[in-house]
Amino acid sequence: MVIIFSGTMVVHPAFAHTFVQNSDASLIAQIQEFKVESKLMADNISNNTLSQWHLSKSQEYWGNNEIGVLSQTNSTLATQLSTSIDNLYSMAGQQNADPTMANQKADETSQLLDQAESQEVSSSSQNNSTVQALAIVNVINEVLKDYGTAIGSTIDLTNMDNMNMNSSSSGNGMSGMRRHVKNDKHSNC
Repeated sequence: MVIIFSGTMVVHPAFAHTFVQNSDASLIAQIQEFKVESKLMADNISNNTLSQWHLSKSQEYWGNNEIGVLSQTNSTLATQLSTSIDNLYSMAGQQNADPTMANQKADETSQLLDQAESQEVSSSSQNNSTVQALAIVNVINEVLKDYGTAIGSTIDLTNMDNMNMNSSSSGNGMSGMRRHVKNDKHSNC
């Protein structure tokens, strides 16, 4: 925003929103991330390396701590969810795991997680666009972290200040990204 007073120009940044992290948004994001990883694990159940990788990744989002919190409010749901997750995880290590059964277990787990979300997240938060936006931001940040790791980035892709596409000698912007295209006359990389 620029304001001009009698020949003097005052520049002041204008901010549309300032978001504060919210535990409900974090829980919503964790549940969605776990559901994606468990589905990917089931979809890749015949590939032991991939299914184990997705199993490990899913454990970053939902584990014993979350089951413990859920058991304080609904021990039956916590037990059902724990059993469902254990059943799904046990399939990841099997030699000839049935993909159909793995997907059924992933779907069952997803339905139980939906129940946990509706119980643990207040209805006002479930219907709050700011909370939903924060949950989406949390998911996107995880995707950007994984993407950065996959491409060997040395910069924090979750920090928008690092997303300046201008490579400069000062090392700002995307210059921390590894260059994958070499000797290409048409590439700016």
